[in-house]
Amino acid sequence: MPASRLNHKVPERMIPVVLVTLFAGAFGATVSDANRYIDQVLGYQMADLVRRNRLDPLAVTPYYTNLGKPGTLSVQMRIVNVTGLGQIRRQGDCGRPGSSGPGRFTVGCNVVLDRVTLSATSDMSYAGSATRRVGTRADFATNHALIEVTSTSGGQPTVNFRLLRPPTARLYFTGLKDLPLYQVIEKSYEQEFARLLQTQLSGPYLTNLGYACRAVPFPR
Repeated sequence: MPASRLNHKVPERMIPVVLVTLFAGAFGATVSDANRYIDQVLGYQMADLVRRNRLDPLAVTPYYTNLGKPGTLSVQMRIVNVTGLGQIRRQGDCGRPGSSGPGRFTVGCNVVLDRVTLSATSDMSYAGSATRRVGTRADFATNHALIEVTSTSGGQPTVNFRLLRPPTARLYFTGLKDLPLYQVIEKSYEQEFARLLQTQLSGPYLTNLGYACRAVPFPR
């Protein structure tokens, strides 16, 4: 069976991505069918799940952590919210649905994350110093992800969500500027917030994305 590589045009600001190479299947689904499928998933099903399950803003359970070496930068994250996950949308055409193995059919689509913000209130102690309350907002740079939905004969579709580059953010602090080693602390928070975002995307967001994908008929 001849192989066909999926290509699509994307804006210049989007990092180039080659979607998974799939073997053309013996069914009539088109790029337009794939576009409609993912638009229904994100624009309708996910919109309802985001509202019902409070994914935007998404409250993160408070937790304690050491940023860096133990005992150097201790942080109690008290109030953490992620906003913007409900705004994730398709960008450019999806790849044409095709066979990715015996009885397996896959749709791959690029999506854009361009309004994601994380806000946090934390209690921080640096190198044994007195604890102080710190407010932080992280505005994440526009990023892109690949959503792959795979349907198997007689089974429910499975979903994979993968960021195309590590998240980066610009941070704004209150209650921190007068501390020594400000840049070290800022970098530690930036790394922690990037990890937090990835955890929410691979956890509650992906779980609900799976529900949404299974609620819409898979294009064949």
